[in-house]
Amino acid sequence: MEDTGPVSCIAWTSDNSAFAVGWKLRGLTFWSISGCRLISIILQIVG
Repeated sequence: MEDTGPVSCIAWTSDNSAFAVGWKLRGLTFWSISGCRLISIILQIVG
């Protein structure tokens, strides 16, 4: 939670077989409808 922040958006695929969660601070996670995490991307902050 400290790296990603709260959820800022959720979007379904056109066939409703998966959805994506966008995090407020950074990153995305894609889930299947059965609850399996398909991929998680947390972007690194370069200073």
